[in-house]
Amino acid sequence: MNVNTLNDIIGKMAATRPYFYSEADFQHYLASSLVSRSYTAYLEYPINGDHIDIILEDQGAFYPIELKYRTKAFSCTGLLGDIITLKDQNAHDLGRYEFWEDVWRIENIKNMFLPEEKIMEGYVVILTNDPAYWTVPNSRQCNTIDRQFKIHTGNCVQNVHWVNIPSKSHNNPNYVAGKANYPGLSLTKSYKVPEWIDYSQLNNDQFKFLTIQV
Repeated sequence: MNVNTLNDIIGKMAATRPYFYSEADFQHYLASSLVSRSYTAYLEYPINGDHIDIILEDQGAFYPIELKYRTKAFSCTGLLGDIITLKDQNAHDLGRYEFWEDVWRIENIKNMFLPEEKIMEGYVVILTNDPAYWTVPNSRQCNTIDRQFKIHTGNCVQNVHWVNIPSKSHNNPNYVAGKANYPGLSLTKSYKVPEWIDYSQLNNDQFKFLTIQV
């Protein structure tokens, strides 16, 4: 397994599943696609009190895969011919934070199993129909609190921290949204965001996906 093979498998899924009803639906379909290509896939595999969406096994090596499915409001036809409306997940700052949090989690898992005999590498995949994730931000958007972890193509990310938090200390690396506290993340590697890949086109909705190799 390598990132190009994984991207090819995901891209070909669009022919039969141009969209998904939920992140779990995406997870299960990717797992079945991997199994159909003679890989072994384990869902929600527990590691040190955490759960990984998919652990892929290939010739004795293991590859943790974390998935994100972020949507803007989208109506689609369900299995029974009914109309299903996917919710508008417009908290882009938290969506990007959770993406890099998954990168951080896989880094930590890899470090638990050094030297790299069992876990060769991992992947974090985001599939979305929301252009806010792949569009290069303008100058105003570059000054938002999540500017350090945008995921448009070409952006370079190393340490992920919330910055310039209103009414809070500028030295505080955390962000508080409602009652939830999101800690600053320190990545061990630098990442240059690769090209987003076209997935499907449904009327005015373009789905794209991105895979970060960890």
